[in-house]
Amino acid sequence: MSQQASPRLALLTVFVLAATLGLGFATLSAVLGGFAWPLELFANFRPQLAVLAVATLIFAVALRHKPMIVVNVVLLAANVLPLWPHLMIYLREPAAVAAAGPSLRLLSFNMHGSDTDPAKFLALIAAEKPDVILLTEVAGDIEQRMATLTDSYPHRIPARSKGLHDVALYSRWPIAAIETNRSAHPDMPVLSADLCPPAGTRGACLRVVTLHAKAPFGGGAALRTRQLDLAARAAMAQLGSAIIIGDLNLTPWSPTFARLIDVTGLQDSSRLRGLQPTWQSAHLPTGLAPLFALSIDQALVSADIAPRANRVGPDIGSDHRPIIVDLQLPDLAVPRV
Repeated sequence: MSQQASPRLALLTVFVLAATLGLGFATLSAVLGGFAWPLELFANFRPQLAVLAVATLIFAVALRHKPMIVVNVVLLAANVLPLWPHLMIYLREPAAVAAAGPSLRLLSFNMHGSDTDPAKFLALIAAEKPDVILLTEVAGDIEQRMATLTDSYPHRIPARSKGLHDVALYSRWPIAAIETNRSAHPDMPVLSADLCPPAGTRGACLRVVTLHAKAPFGGGAALRTRQLDLAARAAMAQLGSAIIIGDLNLTPWSPTFARLIDVTGLQDSSRLRGLQPTWQSAHLPTGLAPLFALSIDQALVSADIAPRANRVGPDIGSDHRPIIVDLQLPDLAVPRV
């Protein structure tokens, strides 16, 4: 019996060793992701790497292989640590937010062109009643879809070309100023709009910066960096409250995301949704989505804004799911240095 089990045990040991080595390579690449875009790709898969580390650790413990146990504990810690701020939402309730200025609900959504179901799209808006709707990969018939909501969203910045990276904004709040910066690429605008509370509502104006960043493959990584730099400058130019929101094509645990936070001083509101992903999560059960999809739709807010919620919406046809972000704005504008 032991002679038959021995080859199987040896084969299992080799398999676990190979899996550990592969996991180690991927984890090291993620750690060094700030040096080159191919390495940074691994950093976006921290949840998946953490799950693999748990699996290899279990097998190493079953084999009683002490060196592999130690290595896998280190790999697990290395992948869980960047996720920890997002895991806290599962461990304790977020602190209550005291009311100050007006509240604001934003809905940000990559429509993937005509893939979004028109009826489900309008039903989502009716259910969530966002104050501001930000759209990327806009459907060609978006103005027809939004025609019935003209009274609800009278302030509009339509997409110019409805191309892959163009953006559109629909707002209940009046728009005081608009800037569309295309210096990164003519077809990849960074849209900035100053929104002011409706008449009779106490509060200060808010700068919303939205974009659809380029996917970080090859030269796309440098182009994405230029787009994010433009977005950061637009947000920091505002003395009061500011938001960067949209399909940023990067996860909260990537080095580029960390640099964006450091440069702007903005808060990552995605911590309030934990590990729930937004891209390629359609048709996946909620519990399995973090294992097979990525969280690349983001909302960053200035320090004077209190994030109340950041939720992932339902599958309405696109390869992305919408995000719904609830914010408590300050009563007065506070200059930011």
